[in-house]
Amino acid sequence: MTFDLVVRGGTVVTATGRQRADVYVQDGQIGAILDPDSPESADQVLEADGRFVLPGMVDTHVHLMEPGDSTREDFPTGTRAAARRGVTTIVEHTHGWPLTDAGRFVDKRYHLRNRSYVDYALAAHVFPEHVGEIRGLWEAGVAFFKIFTCATHGIPAVTPATLLDVFQELADLDAVCLVHCEDDVMTAANERRLKAEGRIDPGVIPEWRSREAELVAVGSAAMLAKVTGVRATVAHASSADVVDLIQRERDAGSPLVAETCPQYLYLHESEIHEHGPFRKFTPPARIRSTEDQDRMWNAFNDGSISHLSTDHAPSTAAQKREGTIWECHFGLPGLDTTVPLMVDAALR
Repeated sequence: MTFDLVVRGGTVVTATGRQRADVYVQDGQIGAILDPDSPESADQVLEADGRFVLPGMVDTHVHLMEPGDSTREDFPTGTRAAARRGVTTIVEHTHGWPLTDAGRFVDKRYHLRNRSYVDYALAAHVFPEHVGEIRGLWEAGVAFFKIFTCATHGIPAVTPATLLDVFQELADLDAVCLVHCEDDVMTAANERRLKAEGRIDPGVIPEWRSREAELVAVGSAAMLAKVTGVRATVAHASSADVVDLIQRERDAGSPLVAETCPQYLYLHESEIHEHGPFRKFTPPARIRSTEDQDRMWNAFNDGSISHLSTDHAPSTAAQKREGTIWECHFGLPGLDTTVPLMVDAALR
């Protein structure tokens, strides 16, 4: 047999280890991984001696900005950046044009035809007033449902009473959800207090989107996940305290798991004062000490954290500088930085 392509002589890295091997590709899929001392023929040869050969990253938490306001980024630009840096599949959901019913899902799929450089799936948003659309969206083919426990990015909060109903519906369907955990009552109260004080300095971000608000929402989600058995992931767990809480709840029978992002492994809380809007994302960076950082890396390495994603949500520099710290966009880019960053971390 003659394969379409062979990646020859590289060090192949898998979930179980490394080995020097040749990777053969046929019809766009891996056809074989073979000993380099017993080569097969291929129409195209890519020499990889002295290089690592890794699977493409699957990034399950990505925000590209279309349909909607694509001045921050559009699908071709974002997926081109992904492809150049080793991300070969994304699961995308934009807050600017949320999928709240099956009709919008179909419309978005049509809109995105021939606009992606990588494989992609789409996630839907759960709005309290659209809970009845969950079954139709799941049957239409969404990858998962994004749920916010606080009002953010124009997406309304799902309160605990509604969250119980949502989790039960998802569990009945064996559907998957990703939960942004910040308590709406606490974040709203923090916002009112800080604005009443006239605060517009960058330091409002960690006070507004507080550690306590995240922990309270995670605890509530964990309990409701245990009651319903829903397959749920806590989005962007920001600190080892959050991961420890999730692990304790898992030990007690909750099926909840933790996702994190590179910013919670690398960025320090104090950086908000120097970089302002360029460190505005939520939950904010939580690292205050070497111990905090080490605890997060240990949780990542020991499996307490289920997986890594980027939470890619870019803006232009000019957009980040618009208005006060309250008005400028949340979010960081990540599709074109995460794989190199994590490979570097592994080699260190």
